[in-house]
Amino acid sequence: MPIQVDWDPNLPAIITYLLEGQWTWAEFFKASEQEFELVTAIPGQRYDVIANFTRTNHVPGGAAVSHVNRINQQRQQFGGLVVVLTSNQFIASLVKIGQKVYPIGNDNFRTAKTLEEALTLITNHRSLTS
Repeated sequence: MPIQVDWDPNLPAIITYLLEGQWTWAEFFKASEQEFELVTAIPGQRYDVIANFTRTNHVPGGAAVSHVNRINQQRQQFGGLVVVLTSNQFIASLVKIGQKVYPIGNDNFRTAKTLEEALTLITNHRSLTS
């Protein structure tokens, strides 16, 4: 499966999306449904997301910013960050474009080039919002 979603086994309250190869928007929407099923185990609690793009530079055609915004609006009630893990400038630019096009509700997006940087962003944000 090109997108795997699960709780990170080593990190508390972090869901990881691992994207590989030529994934599709249908697979992305199915993965987001899996995310929302997982969080039913922690009702009302904060969780964060790491979207790991280190195994793909692919973004399907279509309204990427709109698709991601729609899923993120469902996630807002949990107060966590969405850290896009990538060294690809195009993907990082899409994150910035999304924040400009949909400024309300997308201030929880960050980009990181390494897992360590992603975890630092999450840890710092948690300390500021707890």
